[in-house]
Amino acid sequence: MVKKAETIAPGTTEPVVTELAQAATQLAEIDDERANLSAQKRAIFERLQAEHACNRHAIKAALQYAQLSEEKRENWDWTYEQTRLALGCPIQPDMFDEAFAERVKAATNGSTRTH
Repeated sequence: MVKKAETIAPGTTEPVVTELAQAATQLAEIDDERANLSAQKRAIFERLQAEHACNRHAIKAALQYAQLSEEKRENWDWTYEQTRLALGCPIQPDMFDEAFAERVKAATNGSTRTH
C-alpha cells in the first residue's frame, strides 16, 4: 500500500513532488476500489455457479457478445462455429436446420457427432 501524500513529502516546496505524492495516494485508492469491485463480481459469479451451475466463462463471453455490433456478432458466430468444428465439438444443431447438419457432415467427413 502506498503511504498517504502527507507522510511522503511533508512541507516540500516542489509542486511536482506534492502532486506525485497525491497521485500515488489517488492511484492506490483506485486500486483498492478495483479490488472491491472485483470481489463483488467474483461473489456474483460464485453465487450463480452455486445456485444454478452457471459457468462464469460462458457468462463473460455472453456479456462481451452483447456489446458487439451486429456485423461483429455475425463474424463472431461464424468464427465460433468454425472453431468448434475444427476442434471436433460442433454446436448441437437445431433438428430442423438441415443446412447446419450438412455443414457438420462436410466438416467431419460424414460424421454426425455433435458433442
